[in-house]
Parts: sequence; C-alpha cells; structure tokens
Amino acid sequence: MAAALEAQQYGFDVTILEKTNKEQSGGNTRLAGGTIAVPAGQGEEAAKEYYDDVAKKSQGRGNAALLSVLARNVLADVEWLKGLGVELLPPRPVKELISLARSRPGALNFASAGNGSSGHLTAELFKSMAAIPVTHIPYKGAGPALVDVLAGQVHYMFANILSSLPYVKSGRVKGLAVTSARRSPNVPEIPTVDEGGVKGYQVTSWYGVLAPAGTPQPVIDKLSTDINAVMKSSEMQAWLARDGAVAVEATPDQFAQHIATEIARWRKVVKDARIQAE
Repeated sequence: MAAALEAQQYGFDVTILEKTNKEQSGGNTRLAGGTIAVPAGQGEEAAKEYYDDVAKKSQGRGNAALLSVLARNVLADVEWLKGLGVELLPPRPVKELISLARSRPGALNFASAGNGSSGHLTAELFKSMAAIPVTHIPYKGAGPALVDVLAGQVHYMFANILSSLPYVKSGRVKGLAVTSARRSPNVPEIPTVDEGGVKGYQVTSWYGVLAPAGTPQPVIDKLSTDINAVMKSSEMQAWLARDGAVAVEATPDQFAQHIATEIARWRKVVKDARIQAE
C-alpha cells in the first residue's frame, strides 16, 4: 500500500519499517505488529521513533481491554469420537451446540491460545451472548490448542480461519460458523454465528493507518482519500482476499469511533469474564 501511495505523487520517497512489539508474560507472548512509513533518508532510527511514539500513545487504550483481535475466525468442532476421557461431539449447528451446553452445565470446554488471547476473548463473548456454562482451557499458543482439538482433548475453539481451513477442508474438524457479520468468501458454505442463533454476534480482525498526534488536518484528509482509493483497487482486493480479508472504507472520524467502540466492548468482556493478564 505504501508503494501505491508513493505513486500518488506526494513528492517524497518513503522508508518502510516492519516492527513487532513482543511482551513475554506468564508463558504467553503477546504480539503487536505494524508498518511505519517515514520520508526516505531519515533512516531506520526515525522510523523506530515514529513507531514507539504511536505505540506509547495507543498502549493504554489497547491494554485497557487486553485487545488483540484475530482475523475472521472459525468455530471448530471435532467429529464424533472418544479421546482420553473427553466425550466429543458430532458436528452440529451452533444452535444445537448451545442447547447441549445448557443441558450439560460445565461439561463442554473450549481451547484458546491463552488467557487474554484473541481467541479467548472471542469465545468469552460467545459464551456470554449465548448464555452457556462452558469451561475455558488455556494453552500456550494457538498451535497447541488446535492440536488438542484435532486430537480430541477439547470440544471446540475459535481459531484463525487461515490456519484452521486446511483441517476443515480435509474433514478433520467441522467448521460450525464464522464470526464475521457476513459469510467468508473462503468458506461461503459455513454460516455466521449470527445466522446460527446468536443475534448481533460479530468479531473480526482489523488493521488501520495511524499518524502522530498533531498531524495537520489537510494531510490527514489527503492520506485518507488516497488510502481508500488504493484499497479499492483490484490489485489490493486480490491481495487481501488471499488472507481472507476485505477492505472497509471509512473516514478518519469513523475509524476513531470504531476504535473507541472496540475498546469499550472488549473492556466489558474482560471485566465480566474476570480475565487477568498472566
């Protein structure tokens, strides 16, 4: 995208720095990544300075809700079998899963990549909105969690659609629903959680472009217009589709409101579920 914007005749080249913040806590690693564009010639140190400035300004808002949302998720359930004392479930619609969970309080469990992970928060929101008494089984990473779903150790999990799709396609797990508002073009046959009976449920991963506080409004407006134009291009649409993503056009004010809404929503989930950072 930066290369496309550069072609919009801004009058300068840009330096791109990919950076990931890594925080190790209680065996879980929390990652926050981003791409910074700065005028060419200012060097990597300038890019790092921009990144750290934005990260520090946004850290309090993100951490307030342990906010880390994943790409479109698949609610996966394993085929009928028995595994190490855990009676697993036949593939069933979301409505039937909810009914079963209510009829057997505490008997069903779900896996996640760890306390406060995106999959955990996504599942806790589902648990709350569906009003089901299920048990959380935290793992140290999404990989081990998915492995145990495949092995029959746990009943279900909310997993990244790209990592779980090969197992869904091969029949090793059953995709019950996607968490987005609309069906995913990658698996159009799988309904949404909302269609499955949990009305209003929607969780998606999103990315946005931020600028340092104090950036002149004309610059913000120009960047917003050009970024939206780039995101509408066929090349960008095709690139996003490979990752199961779609472009959403928004103004700077709309994006700011979206961030505020997301923080408030996930803060409530964290509070209600009594999730503690490890």
